[in-house]
Amino acid sequence: MLGRRSLSFSLRSEAPARITKKAMQYAPLKPFECVPAQIKWLILVRLLVGNDSRWRSLTVESPSWLMDLPVMLLNVKLSIYNFTMRAVNATAASLSILALFFFSCSKMPVYPQAPFDGVGVRVALKELQEKKPVFYTFFDGKNSINYFVLKLDGSYQSYFDACAKCYQKKMGYRLAGNRVVCRACDVNYSLHDLKEGIGSCYPIRLEGRVDGDVYVIDRKAILGGGKYF
Repeated sequence: MLGRRSLSFSLRSEAPARITKKAMQYAPLKPFECVPAQIKWLILVRLLVGNDSRWRSLTVESPSWLMDLPVMLLNVKLSIYNFTMRAVNATAASLSILALFFFSCSKMPVYPQAPFDGVGVRVALKELQEKKPVFYTFFDGKNSINYFVLKLDGSYQSYFDACAKCYQKKMGYRLAGNRVVCRACDVNYSLHDLKEGIGSCYPIRLEGRVDGDVYVIDRKAILGGGKYF
């Protein structure tokens, strides 16, 4: 037979009856079914009142194994804490991934620079393939301006990488097969429809010209689109 020892709990003299009632209400919970009702009450009251020094000592005769309850309760609290921290860490990691995804998708892309002779950029025609827009970034010292050059049906065109409707978001376009897709509003259309676009969503035209074996875009024309970036 187990020995018996005195175990002290703190209990304030004016403790309201609702604490006892609330403790007994939770006593029949399944995790405690194998524990005597008196011990259930002691455990739950202990959890409710904490370690407040203002509570008066209450001594109850209990089996010796009950002396291990503080350690048991500590282990329970640590388990709950560890579970909570794992949940918090998982949530933080998920939010970090979402934040990284959001900012990486919302940031204006940066592309290679085309050769610049001080007057304009000069793109070699041999670098342009049919229906394959090539994107470039022009730096004016403070801002960067994106544009692309396209060879279509043997002719050459150039556009700012900015949607007439969504340019304030500075997200530009991406290529999907033979179609371009606005990164901001997700409207897509054929390369043959670039000039007209769909509704108010279309790339802003950038004037350029063929000069021998290069496609030339004047610096002044590029800087004229700086307001879109």
